[in-house]
Formats: sequence, structure tokens, C-alpha cells
Amino acid sequence: DVLVFAAIVMLLTLDTTCSWSLSPQQHPTTRTRSRPRFSSPWALFSSKNDGRDRHEEEEVDWRDVRAKLVMQYRQEQQPQEETTTTSIMSRNVTTSSLSATGWAYESGDVIEMGSLIISHPSQDFSFGGLRQQYFYKSVVLVVEHSPTFTKGIILNRPTDQTLKDDQGNDWKVWFGGDVQGIDSEEEAFLCLHRLGGNSQLAKDLSTPIVKDISTIPWEIAQVLVEAGEAKVDDFWLCAGYAGWASGQLQDELERGNWFMVATDVESIWNMVGQDLTNPAGTDMWVRMMKRIGKESMTTCMPDQKFKDEMLKQWVMQKLLCRSQPRQGRDLGNRGRISEPLCQLTPGTLVRASLPILLDEQVFHQSLVLILQNDENMTVGIVLNRPSSSAREIAGTRLPVRFGGRFGLEGKGRPELWFHCNHHQMQEAKVGEPVSEDGTNSTFWKCSKEDAESAIKVGLANPEDFIVVEGLSVWNKNPSSTPGVKPSPVEIDAFFSEVHKGGIGTVWKLLLAQEPLNKKNAAENLEAANAAWMLSGDAAWMLSGSGSEFGHHSSDMQTKDEQRVQSLAYSALDKWIRLFLMKP
Repeated sequence: DVLVFAAIVMLLTLDTTCSWSLSPQQHPTTRTRSRPRFSSPWALFSSKNDGRDRHEEEEVDWRDVRAKLVMQYRQEQQPQEETTTTSIMSRNVTTSSLSATGWAYESGDVIEMGSLIISHPSQDFSFGGLRQQYFYKSVVLVVEHSPTFTKGIILNRPTDQTLKDDQGNDWKVWFGGDVQGIDSEEEAFLCLHRLGGNSQLAKDLSTPIVKDISTIPWEIAQVLVEAGEAKVDDFWLCAGYAGWASGQLQDELERGNWFMVATDVESIWNMVGQDLTNPAGTDMWVRMMKRIGKESMTTCMPDQKFKDEMLKQWVMQKLLCRSQPRQGRDLGNRGRISEPLCQLTPGTLVRASLPILLDEQVFHQSLVLILQNDENMTVGIVLNRPSSSAREIAGTRLPVRFGGRFGLEGKGRPELWFHCNHHQMQEAKVGEPVSEDGTNSTFWKCSKEDAESAIKVGLANPEDFIVVEGLSVWNKNPSSTPGVKPSPVEIDAFFSEVHKGGIGTVWKLLLAQEPLNKKNAAENLEAANAAWMLSGDAAWMLSGSGSEFGHHSSDMQTKDEQRVQSLAYSALDKWIRLFLMKP
């Protein structure tokens, strides 16, 4: 039975470009208990005109025909008492009323233009809500598909932004996806419409997706409006798109990250034009999940509250952050009020002074030692992120700290040893100073062999050293270092310098951290947080005054600040347990 159903679906998707004419007598409109027998699958369709003109032929949507067959087949597999309803349709319908009432069903792994990609609430590539929050509870329309590439537009991510064209018209903007989307250096704008029956010019200049729905570049849509062929309200403008390379979407489907859903044209267009009651657009996702019989997945899923909050914050920070119309393609970074770190020389210790929530959670409440700073990049290491790995020296196990995700070309992520404010080792030249001039350097870097020698002669104890693996890199000039993407966590915007007077106390707290495990994870995070707090004026967080946090979003109220701070802390804890702790 499964093979028969798969054959029906595949046969009806082999060629969607031919002109099919439906013969009514070959499609029973009443349900029967016996499976219909056809001499050939193509007997379902006729290549002849059978007396109707081309306009009548074009009115037939082959997707409606396939839906009727799918529904008929599935109903015939149910017991007699259940044949009056089906869970795969939007309502309790029969085959005769299918096209009038709308339909939706899971289509397995069949990817085609006009299909919907509905996100599973637990997508493995999101790492529990830490990455790509915009895909969580998303509804994506496939607008392009080939063996090498699939392109989709997210339907349920409205923004508060408008785009002003050269004629002064305001176009409401939706977030279509992360590729060439909002805040990208080169945005791509695409419009959905259904003007085919009203404007031959619009039809000729558009790319059809399904019957009556097409896409058109925004630049051409503007021309149609200016020529009087259409109105701004006829178009649905989205910034960016979701893209999958060859086999990528198929792989994600096989891993259970998405549901492929076929649905009728009117359902698609109703989704495009509907007003969403939830700013994050999750109400559309809930409705679609119910239509395909997945209502149980809309509640009580693992980490659902955390993921919901992460999506909400992503929407607030990325989509609901502007109210003034932008000119032309001016949808770039919204900018932050921040003081540049003018004295960012090697040996400078900086601290994250703003909540870091949506990307690179490792930097939230982090302490970073700067190793290099020039016109091309800034290189540093995170000091307060111990992992489960350890290095043994003189009978003592020292935690290996996560310094960053970058390594040296051809050598991988380097292992670096440091000591700080240790006058005896500095006088004995154990290692070398981090600062460029070598004078009054608080931090010194050395090798494990240097540390072993210093311990052996009594200059130091094992607990005087910190071991770090990996580098953090902020790329200032992508053309000079094409392999390193600019970090969304800009060091000038999110970090401030730590006063040298407090470094000694901070270092002692860091030395108290142990190799990470399930038992000491909370204690380790508290120690890291304490070191971070003592590295600067933390009164803003404790009092809720928002003196530092406020300049990131001056309109936020204290409760919102506290909510974001608490969520960022939870995200950091999740990141640490996911990436630094061994199972």
C-alpha cells in the first residue's frame, strides 16, 4: 500500500509542464471500497483537447487532481466507519467538495514548487534554539526547485519595516529568509502576486509558482505600479530567501527537521495576505500543523518555552526594530551607540558589556584577552570558559578553556599557556609578555614546557597557569581574510576595557575553575560570572538600572532588560553544556 501511494504521488509529479485535460468520467467523485484500476497511470489525463478551449484547460490545477487521488487512496485504507473523515485534510470533506473547501496533506519527501516546508519544533541544526531562530515554527513556500538548488520564502515573519521606492510609495516588508535578507550587505527583494488574470504584462514578466501565484523581482513590480498595471497592495514584498544546496533539504527532511506539505492555491494565498495575531507568526505554523494532523507537536515539546522566547527576541531585535520608512535598498545594520575601543592593544583585557543572546552565546559575560589588533582583524582568547578537557602538570589537572573557534592555518586550534601578575616568573622570563612593547605586561604566554620548568625549580605552582585552546577572531577586512566571516558580535559594540586594577582579583577567580562536568557545571558558570562581574561596574545588572544595557536599546523597560539578561544567561548555560561538556 505504501508503494502504491508513493507511485501515485511520483507519477503525478513527473511532468508538471504538460497541458493536461481532465476527463470527468475517469475520476469518480464518490468514494468506493475497491481501488480504481487504470490501464495506465496516464489514463487519468488526456493530451487531447476533448472539445474544450485552452482557457478551460488552464483552469484545471493538476495539484487538485492529485490531492483527490491521495485523499481517495488514504480513505480507502481506513475502516468503513472512518471513511467519512480524514485527518490529512483541512476539514471533513469528500472528494467531490475537495477543491471548494481547500486541502493540505504531508507529501513525504516530494520537493516541488508550490509546496510548503513546515518546520519540526525540534530541528537539530538549531542546537536547541541557539542558532537560526527564524526557522523555528516557520512556514516556507518553495518558489524554485531544481536538482542543484531549492529556494523558499518564509511566509510567517512579518516586520514593522517599509521600503520606499523612487515614486514615494511605501512597501511593507516581510522577512523571507537569511540569504540576502535584512541586514545583509546585498539584499534581494522578491514579490509574490496573483495578477496573471488581470495583467498580461505582469504575467509575461513573472515566474509562475503554482496556478495563479507567481514571483516577480521588486524592481519590475515597481515598473508595473508606475505604468498603472498594478497597485502596491497587489504585491507581497519579502527581503531575502531560504536556500538549500543540492541534497541539503533532502538530508534535513530525512533527519526529521521538516514536514513537506502540499496544499491548495487559495490556502497559500490566504497565508500570504493574512494578518498574524502573533508578531512572531507562530499562529500560522500552529494552524498548518493542525491541518496535517500534528497538533500534539504544537505544545509540550522539549525546551519549547526557551525556544519560543529566543524566537520572540530574534523577532524583536531583527524585525520589529524600525518604524521609519527606508529609502531604496537602505535596510542595512541598524547601528549601535557605542564607544570604540581605542586602546585595544595586545595584552588588553575586555569584558562583554551587553547581553549577547542570538549569536555566539559563548561571548555573553565573557572575558577576552586581546592578542593582536590591526587594520585587518582583532584576535583574542576567551578566558572564562573551561571545558571538560584537561591537561595534567605536576599531578594537577588544569581545565582546557575554550578560547575561540578559530585555529592557525595548517595547525588547527592552538594550545596556549598563560600566567598573570606573577613577578617571579616575569623576572625569570618564563615565556614572553603578551604586550607588544614588553614593558609592564600583566599577561605572559608560555609553553607547557616552560610551565613544567618553572614548577620544577619552585618558581610557580600548577595552579598559577591557565590553558586555552582556540582563538576568537573579529574580521575587519573580509577581502584580506576571505575565510573568516565578520562576527555578528562586534567587539567595539559589545565589549569594554577592564581596568588593570581589578585584573588580579579576576585572575584568582578564574584559577579556581575546574575541568567541566555535570556535577560542577553550575558552579563553574557561577565562578565565570563572578569574575565577569568583578571585572567592571556590574551595578547596572544588579540594580536593574540598565545604564550599560540601555544604550543598546534605550526604549526598553527594566523588566524587558531583566528578561533578556536572564534568557541570555540560560542560552550561555545551554551553549556550555552542549559544546564544552563531554557526554
